[in-house]
Amino acid sequence: TVPTMIIHGEYDYAAKPEDMLPFFTELKTSDKRYVLLPHGGHALMLEKDHSRFQREVLNFFDQP
Repeated sequence: TVPTMIIHGEYDYAAKPEDMLPFFTELKTSDKRYVLLPHGGHALMLEKDHSRFQREVLNFFDQP
């Protein structure tokens, strides 16, 4: 029932869309966001496009 965001990279070896999407759809909250970052791996916050990861997280926290 709490706001929830699932974010992972397109090439994440540990979090595949086919595993994450069913989990996401089962979340009971209506305040949820699913983000798949293109070209990203498992350590999004340390990778080349880390600023996109940061923007997505900050936008989620900034929502009313």
